[in-house]
Amino acid sequence: MIRKFFIYGVCVLVVVLYLTQQDKPEQVKKTTKTQVVDVKPMESIKHEVKQDVKTEIKTKEQIEYEKTQAYEITLQLTSILEELEVLQQQRKEISREELHARRHDLHSMRKAQQKSLSRLLEDSQYARDVYAQLLFEQQDETIIEEMIFATQSMQPQNREMFAMGLAYSSEQRHRIAAAKTLASVGTSNSIKTLALLAQNDENKDIQVQAIESLSRYQPVKNMDIDQTHDDIGNALRELSSNQNNPEDIRSKALRALISRPRLKLEDKIYISQLAKDTNNEKIRQIAQNAMNTLNISSSD
Repeated sequence: MIRKFFIYGVCVLVVVLYLTQQDKPEQVKKTTKTQVVDVKPMESIKHEVKQDVKTEIKTKEQIEYEKTQAYEITLQLTSILEELEVLQQQRKEISREELHARRHDLHSMRKAQQKSLSRLLEDSQYARDVYAQLLFEQQDETIIEEMIFATQSMQPQNREMFAMGLAYSSEQRHRIAAAKTLASVGTSNSIKTLALLAQNDENKDIQVQAIESLSRYQPVKNMDIDQTHDDIGNALRELSSNQNNPEDIRSKALRALISRPRLKLEDKIYISQLAKDTNNEKIRQIAQNAMNTLNISSSD
């Protein structure tokens, strides 16, 4: 009996020791890891403090450097763009070989400057602020457009600030440039801004340009394509249905809607309603022709 009890006690002791040993390595491991990460010599801490101060000073210097770089690269780019414009005007005065050679050199230089500029603007808000200021100060409409297109490799949310800022300017040259370039931005905000230009701008040419931009709008990577097409359709339906808009604005918006690569059911229903309900003969005729061309049934 005693022997059995002794054997039983030994078995229990073995089990307890086993379970205890299972916990210890993990605890030791965790403790050791924590000590290695958290406990640092005083000299190390002093060194890190010095590094932090140095980083702060460097950051202030970096801000000024980035501003200066944005200014200098932009001036170099605009100078190249101006030379391209002059070369275009002189194309009849120089030989074809010289024209091609100079144009090739200038395009290569422009490409290099655009690459450097986009990288800088992508990384620095301070550089973007400088670029926006220079963009607004630029008087040449063509160069303004080129300055917007120069940012094409940037993330859409970073580059939309340039074109959208122009769209709300009181200067006509800014708004026409925005109407031409917003379609290349690729954000839902740019769609809404184009629609506002088409709907409300006092300049008819800007309205027409905004509608044309909406008609060829291409969503960019990582966008919700279905939502983008819905936003464009909504904008064009609103423009073409608003009877306060001039007839040619309404008709251009309707044609832009009809020419879209994929009409949704609500677009077809809207077109069929215009074909029979509108009081405007021109709008009714455009809608009727679209129904015949696209095989839209009145029951759609």
